[in-house]
Amino acid sequence: MKRLIVFGLFTMLLFSCESIKISMDYDNTADFSKYKTYKFDHRVDELPLNDLNKDRLKNAVNTQMAAKGFTESDNPDLYVDIVLTAQQEQNTYATTNYYGGGYRYGRGGFSTTDVNTVNYVVGTLFIDLIDAETEKLVWQGRGEGTIDESTKNREKNINDVVQKIFYYYPPKSN
Repeated sequence: MKRLIVFGLFTMLLFSCESIKISMDYDNTADFSKYKTYKFDHRVDELPLNDLNKDRLKNAVNTQMAAKGFTESDNPDLYVDIVLTAQQEQNTYATTNYYGGGYRYGRGGFSTTDVNTVNYVVGTLFIDLIDAETEKLVWQGRGEGTIDESTKNREKNINDVVQKIFYYYPPKSN
């Protein structure tokens, strides 16, 4: 059931790009200069996406990996894994309206309070780079945002989110 929810949410597609929160984490002992080749982890083929969106996502990652100087290989230095999550969220807020004359001065008037509840879905796209030799996670990029159900340009949104995530690869040394 959860796979169907993620599939449905991702096919509505991704995030409203203006509201993406990007973050990353990495192994500060990893030598990122030694990584030159990659291959998608077998779990990427099991993502709860239709083939169109799975291909769009893989193409976006391929584009960014190539831009970072990587080549795809059957004997990779890194495995690329992709994970998608979606979580239903809810915001409740109240708005008070004052009516009548001079309520500020203690002269009559009345107020009404409207309570509104907004349901939305927060999606997170994780891109993990795993050292093929040690099988340890060496870098993880995350893009999180509200899923925009009205989005029409899925390919552009996927490309934009993946590009924003890869902006932080390789990590800058301290």
